[in-house]
Amino acid sequence: MEEVLEQLAAVAQSWEAAFKGYHSPSSCYLFEVEPEKCAGLLEQLFRDKNFWCDHLHSVTGEHMPVDTPMIRIHYHLSSITRGFSVQVSTQKMLTTPEEIPSFDSVCHIWKSANWHERETAELLGVYFNNHPDLRHLLLPSNWEGFPLRKDYVPQELYHGVKVKF
Repeated sequence: MEEVLEQLAAVAQSWEAAFKGYHSPSSCYLFEVEPEKCAGLLEQLFRDKNFWCDHLHSVTGEHMPVDTPMIRIHYHLSSITRGFSVQVSTQKMLTTPEEIPSFDSVCHIWKSANWHERETAELLGVYFNNHPDLRHLLLPSNWEGFPLRKDYVPQELYHGVKVKF
């Protein structure tokens, strides 16, 4: 485990990422990286034989509207062969509540990212650059607003039908 810790710290430094070390409650190593460098870091964690994070568990997001409004995206990975997990986080500040921030897609690295990114885009209101198909998964394509944003106000009617809460 000490060897992995040192190698991950070196990778973080090469990508100018903040390496937070090992987080015991979640049993994973934590990274925070700038959005422009996130896909590159994730690709290295997948391709580098020292890590080979071959399993993408999920891509999730959160809206943080207090003080400095931002959208944060989390990538949860595991190296099945090496026996460790990694969480990589990135964030973008919002200048307006309606802003749709963009992040680079990782579908070219893990095919499973496709649905995770689609769900995150649909419910949180983000855009994934170079995603092959950002159609909605859960809501109708003409749904108004993003239900996972803290400032979401549900529409009263959808096609003339009252939306129940």
